[in-house]
Amino acid sequence: MGKWHTARRLLAATDDEEYYTGEACAYFAMALHGLFGYPIRMLVDEGMPAEWGGVEMPYVVHVYTVDPATGDAVDIKGRRGEADMRADFFDLADPATYDLSPDELEREWMGDDLPLQAPSETETAEARTVIMANPDLWAPDRI
Repeated sequence: MGKWHTARRLLAATDDEEYYTGEACAYFAMALHGLFGYPIRMLVDEGMPAEWGGVEMPYVVHVYTVDPATGDAVDIKGRRGEADMRADFFDLADPATYDLSPDELEREWMGDDLPLQAPSETETAEARTVIMANPDLWAPDRI
């Protein structure tokens, strides 16, 4: 983790929603997957490709999880319909979603010359701490 990232996290410490909706959403999704087994999904804008390491890739908008029992999107804002989650990103030219395993997310999308920051167990552990401070916001609905 670089100095810029560390400084950015310290500035955002009082606003977890901003941090985990933005640059650290992949860490939050990885934590949710690890705690509750939710599949990981990534929202991209295929109408705004960017070049990463000499390869053109879709612009990554948000990484989140989906509760397979309800179909709800689950991210830092809690549980909500996927359409409601997408509404946060209203200005997409060509939105698409990709279902990814944690390994695919880390290997194909995170790291140097890739759209998302490098995998970090420290960041994922911090996200788990945020989740476990109020797990009812994110835990599967149990009937």
